[in-house]
Amino acid sequence: MSPTPASSPPSALLPQLNHIALNAHISGPTLIFLHGGGSSHKEWLLTASHLPTYHILLPDLTAHGVSTSSLTSPFTLPTTTTLLAALIAEHAHHGRAHVIGLSLGGFSALHLAATHPDRVASLFVTGCARRIEWPDWTIWLLSVFAGTVNWLMCILLPKRWVLYLAGVSADQVPHGMYEDCVGAMGFWDAYWMLRAVKRDAGPRVWKAVRCRTCIVAGEKSRDGREDTRAVGRVLREGNEESLAVVARGMGHAWSLQDGALFARAVEAWVERERLPDEFEVLELDGDGEGKKIV
Repeated sequence: MSPTPASSPPSALLPQLNHIALNAHISGPTLIFLHGGGSSHKEWLLTASHLPTYHILLPDLTAHGVSTSSLTSPFTLPTTTTLLAALIAEHAHHGRAHVIGLSLGGFSALHLAATHPDRVASLFVTGCARRIEWPDWTIWLLSVFAGTVNWLMCILLPKRWVLYLAGVSADQVPHGMYEDCVGAMGFWDAYWMLRAVKRDAGPRVWKAVRCRTCIVAGEKSRDGREDTRAVGRVLREGNEESLAVVARGMGHAWSLQDGALFARAVEAWVERERLPDEFEVLELDGDGEGKKIV
């Protein structure tokens, strides 16, 4: 069963997501950027600096950054997208926004488009094609392992080494983002995020998305070319303008690796222009080659 589109409750009745607004004087369309798991809105500051002609909203997702309280934790996709819809209704121009998401932010963006389609003009998402189908006990064990490794790395290794292992350099990380990540990636945080993606992301959400969507995989990441192609085919059924593409030479967090390229791609998508040459557009209308979504 597909998610049921929901009407947005009055924002006065909901907890508020922490966010910042950029280029408030711009009268054009609003872009809202959704960060990855364990991060914060600061993840997007460098990318946003390349988009001075757009009104931009940068929120902290629930259970992240300053959006952490008993009302917004632990992380779940339904709560997150309800609050995102309220944020867009109140602060975006004309109550709609082009939604950009990375990793957990990409899963959140897809869920938002499926459940609150009136708030989403288009989607540009990356690193969110892989499904999580492990049992909860496996998710718990992986979360304990990941949380322990992250804790040990942050204690034992210099910051620049930790960033190198993550595939980015210190000058690619906005001020304060590293500290937000260190404080947000305990094993319980990882558990709730993975559990949320398992329960409330996947085919039933993808099939409910009707807006133009560009889903991206970093070529050097584990995002998966064929996973991305398969999801792209489902999204194409909902909107014939949807695309699946590969960012050549990029890793999972390629918005940090090359914020200028990411911004150019977002602008091209929003303005309905050709994507930069650094992108390979995947065939979606072929003979069914590759993975299929059930």
